[in-house]
Amino acid sequence: MLRRSPRVLGLWAAAALLAATSAAVVVDDLTALRRRAARLGPPVAVAVARTDLPLGATVTGADLTTRRVHASQLPAGVVRGPARARGRVVRVPVVAGGYLHRSHLAARGRRGLAAGLPAGTRAVRIEVDGGLRPRPGTPVDVYLAPERSVDPTGSVPGRAQVATAGAIVIAADRASVTLLVDEAGAAALATAAARGRLFLAVVPPEEAVVPGALTRR
Repeated sequence: MLRRSPRVLGLWAAAALLAATSAAVVVDDLTALRRRAARLGPPVAVAVARTDLPLGATVTGADLTTRRVHASQLPAGVVRGPARARGRVVRVPVVAGGYLHRSHLAARGRRGLAAGLPAGTRAVRIEVDGGLRPRPGTPVDVYLAPERSVDPTGSVPGRAQVATAGAIVIAADRASVTLLVDEAGAAALATAAARGRLFLAVVPPEEAVVPGALTRR
């Protein structure tokens, strides 16, 4: 009978002990992972914005993607699945990659730009000069440049004045922009449009005026 040296037997014993220890560690790790998964809850599919969603936009399938997140890690009110958001109008802008929350969307069945307007706000379309056409979500000041006087003396018009400050652009085309303002801002823009030409100046995000709340971000 072949006899093993004490050294070989010792190595085998050490290997067996290491294997048993490793198995115990693996079992403990798997148990801990199962417990953690149980605490986190099952993964659920939630709607995430694939692109920026401006105020007044109607959500389409191309605007959304899906992310699977454990239920316990989700903020309350997150939309569960893109199907529940498609066809809804955006009432609070959403940045690309952000979760869609129920508060971001107008009530189901409401359509058009008006569906997304917060209470106390107005959407005002104005024609502007200067060629500046900011993207939706951009805050701007609107300047009134008085028309040159028809006086034969050729008097110089007064300095340009700010008609409204920090208005949010919600739509733009070649000739005009649509701004989100409060009632006073809408009246100021209507008066300014009747008096002269309007120009836009882009302002920093922290100078955007939140209509209704009348606070600055």
